[in-house]
Amino acid sequence: MFRPLAIRTVRWRPLDGAGLEHLTLEPQPDGIRATSVVIGTYEGRPFGARYRVDCAADWSVRA
Repeated sequence: MFRPLAIRTVRWRPLDGAGLEHLTLEPQPDGIRATSVVIGTYEGRPFGARYRVDCAADWSVRA
């Protein structure tokens, strides 16, 4: 079964190139939510993306 999870925020960057991801894992009543912002450059062009993934208590991704 799912053990309690405290809100956790982590950041990391790629080993090569410029960029950063800021990700937060947050417990929900029936699972886990991951929200993230990614920024960086690819082939000299800047990009940014934001995403959210909702998971069940067993970490399976919900549709």
